[in-house]
Amino acid sequence: MNGQSWTIETELNRVGGDTGWIATQVIKTISSDGRMRRWQWELRKNKRPPCLGCWKIESIGSSDRNGDFEARDRGGMGGLIDCLILYVPVCESLVVG
Repeated sequence: MNGQSWTIETELNRVGGDTGWIATQVIKTISSDGRMRRWQWELRKNKRPPCLGCWKIESIGSSDRNGDFEARDRGGMGGLIDCLILYVPVCESLVVG
């Protein structure tokens, strides 16, 4: 990343507790010119082979320039603005550990 910094703002939130297969986490970045943005990552655990049990990034939602996820002028899209679908396996030890 070519920015000033990034930080993990929240703990990994597994929907349904330790056995949940959906998780979210919020990351804050500051670009090289000082702009702040927050990102909500949604991860899903593969339930079928290949990569059974691996985590993948399902979507990444970006905040507005104030760091808010609420889409006030978009009719309540749930805050996932600029949603991306990525199928990148993530090692569980990196996500959970």
